[in-house]
Amino acid sequence: MPRYYLCTASLDHSKDAQEREICFLGTSEDIAAEADDGDGIVIYTPTSEYKSGDPVQKFTAIGRIEGEDIISDPIDNGRLFARRVDYRTSARDADVRPLLSELDFVEDEDNWGVYFRNPKRGISEADWCTIAHAMGLNPRTC
Repeated sequence: MPRYYLCTASLDHSKDAQEREICFLGTSEDIAAEADDGDGIVIYTPTSEYKSGDPVQKFTAIGRIEGEDIISDPIDNGRLFARRVDYRTSARDADVRPLLSELDFVEDEDNWGVYFRNPKRGISEADWCTIAHAMGLNPRTC
């Protein structure tokens, strides 16, 4: 049974990940190895640029882990580990705010940003389906 992950990345990093067909999952191989082939990935984008930029606050990419290879990226001296992702290119960006009351992992809507601070977190299948639907996809087939 697949698992589902929410990753947080700036818009420039999200676009780079999609172009390279990867998703950075952490700073250790063990963290990257937790995800399996077929697991779902969705990227939440808080800002346009890493550590700065204009607010974006949208889900900007969604896809599935592809294969078992763990990639050590030369950016950051090989301390970032990624997995291959088959991104759904037909997905459209989705604003986070209208979804906050529907997402199980957001327990306090007034302080919702805290739930998106980790680079990778597990989410429920229900949350995956909510986000996929908001991105214009059929959650059962994406």
